[in-house]
Amino acid sequence: PIGGYATVVGDDLRMIAIVVSVDGSRAARAEARGATRDADRVGIEAADQLLLRGAGDILADVERAHGAVEGIQPGSAGRCI
Repeated sequence: PIGGYATVVGDDLRMIAIVVSVDGSRAARAEARGATRDADRVGIEAADQLLLRGAGDILADVERAHGAVEGIQPGSAGRCI
């Protein structure tokens, strides 16, 4: 449910990132730009935008869904759920 795409033109870095709910009903999208020498700042800016747009809640839902099925994964026989 997480994607990112970056392009470089000259010294300009453009990053697009998205976090999507498992069922596809919700999405948080971000776009950040900056110089290639500031790639870490561009990534942090995109991540901050995603969080402001609800990505944290979406990822928390994914984690809960994963936890709900964890007990039925192969090799889980005999474990209490």
